[in-house]
Amino acid sequence: SVFVAAFAQAKLSPQWQVVAESNGVVTRARIDRETQLCAVHGEAVVPMSVAELMTVFLDLEQYDKWDSTLVDAREWEAGGASFLYQRFQQPWPVRDRELVLKMTTHEYPSENRLAVRYESVDDGTPIAKGAVRTKAKRVWWNFTAVSETETLISHYSCVDPGGAIPG
Repeated sequence: SVFVAAFAQAKLSPQWQVVAESNGVVTRARIDRETQLCAVHGEAVVPMSVAELMTVFLDLEQYDKWDSTLVDAREWEAGGASFLYQRFQQPWPVRDRELVLKMTTHEYPSENRLAVRYESVDDGTPIAKGAVRTKAKRVWWNFTAVSETETLISHYSCVDPGGAIPG
C-alpha cells in the first residue's frame, strides 16, 4: 500500500542497501554509525492483527517455529523486568552464539503500534560450553497496525557477534 511504502521510506536512511527480498520481506544492511557494526533492518506486511502476532512473538515456546537455529532458551522476571536467554546453533566452523537480554515493551496507542526492545545485560549467567556470548547493541521490533487484519513488522538488529564470522 502507499502508506506502507511511505512509512518504510521515512524510517530508512540512504545508506541502507537491500541484501534480500523474498516473500514480501525486504532486508537491508548498513554499517551502524555509532558502533561500526553491521546493522540489519527488515520489514514486511503480514495478514495478521498485532494481537494475533503477539500470541506467537511473545511466546518463547513457539520461537523455534520461526527461527530453527534456536537450540536453548529461557525467560525469567527479576526486579519487575523481563529477561531472556537464547542460544543459536551455527554451522561449523562457527561456534554457537548466545545472548542474555532484557526485554521491554512499549505501547503507542495513538500510532496503533507496539514496540519490543532488547538490550544485552550481564547478569552473571555463565557462557555455555562451545558458545560465544554476543552483545545486542540495539535490537527492536515494531508492530504497526495497517488495518484490522494487517500488520507492518519492522525489525532492526545491531549485534556484536563476538568475533569474526565467515560470510
